[in-house]
Amino acid sequence: LRVQPRICVFSDGPRGSLASREPSARCLDARGEPISEPAGSEFGETLWFCPRNPAVCDYAFSLFEEVLRSYPVDGVHLDFIRYAGPQACFCPACREDYRRRFGAEMPLDKGQGRENPDCAAALEWRAEPVTGFVRRLSQAAHERGLALSAAVFPAWPHALTGVGQDWPAWCAEGLLDYVFPMSYAAVPRLAANYARMHRALAGSAARLWEGGFRNGWMDGAQVAGLARAAVEGGADGVVLFRYD
Repeated sequence: LRVQPRICVFSDGPRGSLASREPSARCLDARGEPISEPAGSEFGETLWFCPRNPAVCDYAFSLFEEVLRSYPVDGVHLDFIRYAGPQACFCPACREDYRRRFGAEMPLDKGQGRENPDCAAALEWRAEPVTGFVRRLSQAAHERGLALSAAVFPAWPHALTGVGQDWPAWCAEGLLDYVFPMSYAAVPRLAANYARMHRALAGSAARLWEGGFRNGWMDGAQVAGLARAAVEGGADGVVLFRYD
């Protein structure tokens, strides 16, 4: 048995410490409204915070550092290591940094539009603070001889264009020991196809565990069939989630 505690990085509950300590560090949409998910959503009421805000990153890092320093764990696990979605982030810090980098105001599509000559650079710019956090935590974990894993979006390139999550680059750089694409496939053929795609993206630098979601109608044999299909597709293993 190996233990890797899971911590959500750029999200928090409405009564969480980050929400009370850094209320001005919220992720904002293009209208300047804070981004959140309602109480009835899949993960419950969730507030999102800007990855470009140093106070947010320092607070999240302090939680991981406490676990790494104080508990006999085998590693730590990153979740919600991303932006809230394609609508984020338009906070003052992001707008100012974009203006400084590109000499222009941030467009509503964050510079990703086909008519923008800085499109490629804007994609990299948006992902930089997320990758920077992974790099920082990877160094802290590996210095202690501990592992780092992350739950990531399964669709590529949406992981990069939609939520600023450049996880193939994290694997190529050796930042992750395990990568868990949250495929949640309910059909063996799809589980195998996802695994083949993710194996090509992850390369051999990180162990690939396909993320599965055990729906209430699935029995043990069906879950086992999905796991076999994922491994046959190239995964090293599977990880099961259920949010209830």
